Amino acid sequence: MVNSLINLAGFDALIFDLGGVIINLDYQRTINDLSAHCGFDVASLYTQQAKTDLFNKFEAGLIEAVEFRAGLRSLLKLSETQLSDRDLDTAWNALILDVPVARLEFLKSLQKTPTPTFLLSNNNAIHKGRCDELLRETTGDAGARWDDYFVKAYFSHEMGDRKPNASIFQRVIDEQQLDPERTLFLEDTPKNIAGARSLGLKTLQITAAVEIAHLPYVGLV
Repeated sequence: MVNSLINLAGFDALIFDLGGVIINLDYQRTINDLSAHCGFDVASLYTQQAKTDLFNKFEAGLIEAVEFRAGLRSLLKLSETQLSDRDLDTAWNALILDVPVARLEFLKSLQKTPTPTFLLSNNNAIHKGRCDELLRETTGDAGARWDDYFVKAYFSHEMGDRKPNASIFQRVIDEQQLDPERTLFLEDTPKNIAGARSLGLKTLQITAAVEIAHLPYVGLV
């Protein structure tokens, strides 16, 4: 169903989030898998809305994967013998579901228009590896990269910063010489939308009722 309230052609640039917008996520799967390993409900430690400082540091690239794994095992009260790196990574990545081909085709179609598109994702080294793998699996292209779908793909852990900090939005604005008032940010998380709005960016919250592949764009070919 087409969302008639937004016309992407009315903007000079588009910034997309990745998880929850392009890639489908289910946070409960990671909560369930980690809970199964440690024997208690880890929802209080990890949710989309309220994450421990460990997760925030990992997303901002302030700690490496080895330090994150050690920290997570400490929170779960498990040893490396009880939860191997492989099992931890599998549980941590369980929330990453799929990327609909229609969304990738839509992003490719936007590249045929004058409007530049960018990706700005809160990510981490372990999730990023799975996101890259998922893209290759979905496209059947062993060399596929997220940068293939955007002018530039920005990932928080590679930038040393994370949403909703105004500084990470400002960096993209400055590097790409964007006019915030003419730039649309498509995101699923309210607090990240608030961070974007603080700099004057226009925003569209993506929910289960809004499919990005069906958003109108005048002049698509």
